[in-house]
Amino acid sequence: MSHEIETHGSQAAAVFARKDAWHRLGTTVRDRAFTAEEAIRLGHLGGWDVRKLPLTTAEVSEGGVTAIEVPGFATVRTTRSPASPRRSASSAAATPRCRTRTTPSS
Repeated sequence: MSHEIETHGSQAAAVFARKDAWHRLGTTVRDRAFTAEEAIRLGHLGGWDVRKLPLTTAEVSEGGVTAIEVPGFATVRTTRSPASPRRSASSAAATPRCRTRTTPSS
């Protein structure tokens, strides 16, 4: 089974409380509770540009391509490259990642 944890060299982008995960990657904090801000720092989880985008699909026909809106949204993130700690919108080092979760339209 693949762990699907993002790694940057020898650092895994994950944080766990009290107990190591089965894959033994990431940072485990055993002796105390931690805040969300600490989790981001300890787990090497910062530097993401996260946004919610409407879902769309396209119908391709002889007459061309028609965009069709679909109910729900996708949560999309762009992750900075470890080789380029300052990510800009035009940076070639930025890696788009997409995790799709449909949510009710609002």
